[in-house]
Amino acid sequence: MATPAFAAVTVSPTGSLTPGAPITITDSTAPYTVGTVQLLFSQSACTTYSTSGNIAVSGSASSTSIVSVTVPPAITAGSWYACVYAAATGSSLTSASLTIVNPVTPLAGPATGTMTLTTTGSFTGATTLGTYFSTSSCGSTYSTTNVAAAATTRKDADTATLTIPSTITLNSNASRLYYVCTYGGTTAGTSALITNGTYTLAPLVTLGTTSGVSGGGNTINITVPTTSPVITSATMAKAGFAPSATGCPTAWASLDATRQTTVTRTTATTANTTGTVTIPTGVGGPNGSTFQFCLYDTAGTTLVAASAASAYSVTLSTATLNMTSGAGANSGTVLTITSANSSAFTTATSPAATFVPQTTTALTCPAVYTTTGATAAGDTRKLTSTKASVSLPAATVTKANGPAYTVCVYSSSSTTDGKLLAAATYTVVDVPDLTGVSPVSGPPGGGNVVVLTGTSLPESMTGTSITIGGVAVPTASITLTSTSSISVKVPAHAMGSANIVLTSTNGSDTLVGAYTYVNSLTVTPNTAPNTGTVTLDIFGTNFSTDYTFTSPTALTKSHVYLVKGDWNGGGASTSLRNNVNAAADCASVLVVDDTELICTLDLTRALNADGTQAAYSDAARTNVAAVGAASSTVLVATSTTAFTSADIGKAVSDYNSTDEDIPTGATIIAVTGNTAVLSDAVTADGVTAVDIGVIRDAVTAAGVTGAMTLTAATGTFTSADVGRVVTDDNTTDNDIPSGTYITGVNSTGTTATLSQAVLTDGVAAVDITSSNAVPPGAYNVVLVSNAVPTGTGTSSVVSSGSTFTVSAF
Repeated sequence: MATPAFAAVTVSPTGSLTPGAPITITDSTAPYTVGTVQLLFSQSACTTYSTSGNIAVSGSASSTSIVSVTVPPAITAGSWYACVYAAATGSSLTSASLTIVNPVTPLAGPATGTMTLTTTGSFTGATTLGTYFSTSSCGSTYSTTNVAAAATTRKDADTATLTIPSTITLNSNASRLYYVCTYGGTTAGTSALITNGTYTLAPLVTLGTTSGVSGGGNTINITVPTTSPVITSATMAKAGFAPSATGCPTAWASLDATRQTTVTRTTATTANTTGTVTIPTGVGGPNGSTFQFCLYDTAGTTLVAASAASAYSVTLSTATLNMTSGAGANSGTVLTITSANSSAFTTATSPAATFVPQTTTALTCPAVYTTTGATAAGDTRKLTSTKASVSLPAATVTKANGPAYTVCVYSSSSTTDGKLLAAATYTVVDVPDLTGVSPVSGPPGGGNVVVLTGTSLPESMTGTSITIGGVAVPTASITLTSTSSISVKVPAHAMGSANIVLTSTNGSDTLVGAYTYVNSLTVTPNTAPNTGTVTLDIFGTNFSTDYTFTSPTALTKSHVYLVKGDWNGGGASTSLRNNVNAAADCASVLVVDDTELICTLDLTRALNADGTQAAYSDAARTNVAAVGAASSTVLVATSTTAFTSADIGKAVSDYNSTDEDIPTGATIIAVTGNTAVLSDAVTADGVTAVDIGVIRDAVTAAGVTGAMTLTAATGTFTSADVGRVVTDDNTTDNDIPSGTYITGVNSTGTTATLSQAVLTDGVAAVDITSSNAVPPGAYNVVLVSNAVPTGTGTSSVVSSGSTFTVSAF
């Protein structure tokens, strides 16, 4: 089959190509179908598809006339055909001729410096190498008629080095392309060609500044010989910086992030032309990374001048993290990194970062973005020209895998153009985690001690601080008891909830609203008998600003309670103040000022279980249906309402007085549902009903109209009767007012003083029953901001100043 004509076919870029280079084949005859095509790289003319002796690759037809492909890395230097097929069968659609050369480094520059030759095993067994530079293609054997290079040194089977000869010359002071031809010896006409490449000799550009910070942004001066008029107007050139390892490419567009669109001319003299250029963001990397300056024509297609291969080096500016240590993965930690370079992140619109495990104390960032051996960071954002934020990744960055990591920030996540801009060390540590505080409240004046619990708590006060409600706790008030608990003396603070913040060298943690500053009361007097009322003078804080007092039934308002232990804020009903510890409600509250209030405490009638005040008439009940067995201390009632907590402490007796199967003096000591527990066991079976609260029945005693006393035989009354309720045994006329109780007894027991006067003559016998007064014992006065059981009210703290004792007389 005849070789197809090439008149309608063009290849871009033009000239010699190196393995791995991207190329575009354009055929104006439009033979392609858009999609995947097959290519053969062959050293013979294109015919039918065959992989024998050829290199097969897949390409992409982006239009009916354009195919894009990459030169196979395995291709060798020489002349090739690129043959395009519709599929892995049939005849070729297009042929293009190519010249493949082996890469050399640098690709362009002045007639000075060292060059590296790279092949794939071509130097195996070659003990002597010879290289010459030629303006035409390489001959098949070594020749002395070309410009000779200095001695070529074999490094290994794939690489060799040589010194660029100073005798190569420019083309009328402009750039000139040389072929670099390397042979297996220096014998003319005999030593065979091993590899070839190309080198563009360019006029030498000198740089006014030879180093700068990674990430660029700074402006430097350049000088070009006047004999090479490459800057002919104020802004007429394109420039860039190529890594020294690769050198200047043939086209400006290949520089990507290291290119600059404008070179500004500053002077033009008979000796030279000077200008300025701003260093691009992509000029970066670890300390000492070097670059070659490349100058192109305005189209960017022709290299017109270049600096020495390593003319410009970068310094990675010092960078600092807002946290040098802290939690690892999944912590939600966001770091900020600040560079000393004032323009480090100026043009990095989409920066990226990685975490690289450190094997030494040195920063270990690759020059270009990669996740090989590293973990990609989470969200990374430019904040200012000097600062960026970096979120820890979701996994891998842990103490077990480090614990030290280098945080590497790049201009982008491109694995070719994402250049290193900043780096700093971050160490993963066990961050303190607060889990609780006990107790959870205290007085505004502070001084009480709480214990903080948690994990990984600090073991040293160095770098450790604690605040409660924003108030710093003095170091002397902090005791580090273990890595799971800390003892803290609470500082003074205004009333209300407060955050507890622990800060250490390993990080910080906050217990939000975990501690509440509440009132601490001082009560005067602190004792009274349960035979009457008492006025309390109470001192504390914020009475007029944080509390609103009203009638006892308004639960959404503030109350002063007498409680057993502490206020528990709970109960069965949501409509009554039903705190089961509350014994009395201090009424008629008068707020004197913000630190003092006065209220009246009625100790003659305790609060029932449902929060209502007990009635005097409820002191005793008779014929309550309940069953008790011999030797048992339990009474079981037929009704769940037969017993109440108000019955606790009251006397209990057998309703059937003919046999009295319950011992005299027995009392109820506990109530649960329909069950009452007695202080003494039932003596015999047969108890079916009981009297509760009846101390003595039908006591002979006389009372006359208007009298405040009862008289009886010697020893009838005792001091134990003080506070007990008295009723007329003759229930048909009830000559004693309801709620009357004994307020005093004389020494002989013949006279009992009453709380109310007898109504009419005729009292001959009385019943003495239990009192509904607050039982004697130790209590606390508690101020509650909101008494609704299901609400969010706070209560004052229990302290020595809030204790109150109820006596029996």
